[in-house]
Amino acid sequence: MAYLTAANLEEADLSDADLYDSNLEGANLIGANLFNTHLSIANFDDADLRNASLEGANCSGASFCRANFEKANLKNICLSHAILGEVNF
Repeated sequence: MAYLTAANLEEADLSDADLYDSNLEGANLIGANLFNTHLSIANFDDADLRNASLEGANCSGASFCRANFEKANLKNICLSHAILGEVNF
């Protein structure tokens, strides 16, 4: 678990990271690499994920309320039981 509320992670390489149950509310993840990342039950409310790569990420049970996924790579992402209220694709 990590507390990354409002963190600036623009273009960060977080591939294969374990961010289970982490708080990334309001985080800047523009262009970030989240390939194959474990993000189950994480909080991404109000996060900016534009142009991010979430290919193969496990986001089961994660919350993405008001998150921005514009031009994000969501290939093979697991969103089982995820909360996607007011999301921008």
